[in-house]
Amino acid sequence: MNGLTVFSIDANGNLKISLTDAGREEVKDKTECHLWYGDDLFLELCEGPLCNGWQLIPPEDIGALTDSLIFSDDVQHDDDGKITDVGAHYWFPDYQIRSPAQDLAEYGFVIFTKAS
Repeated sequence: MNGLTVFSIDANGNLKISLTDAGREEVKDKTECHLWYGDDLFLELCEGPLCNGWQLIPPEDIGALTDSLIFSDDVQHDDDGKITDVGAHYWFPDYQIRSPAQDLAEYGFVIFTKAS
């Protein structure tokens, strides 16, 4: 499922995840067939960028006190694969209220806030 989303940094320094035309079709097809599975499909849609430099970071690996998805394209690992350093990373602060998958499906994009 490559080419379904594009990751870019917006004017505010936040991560904008946008659907491509193919991504819009995929979401439309899944929604019409009642196969929209929230975060599972969201991560499938993000497969292209996640295979090309972006990483999903488990919050506990960086001491983040959240259950939000966290993305970064600047992660350093030791020889055992443990995260040793993370540059800019982005999260979805309203994860307890709404789903980033819903925003992506409804608006065609979702914003992940740059962590301070």
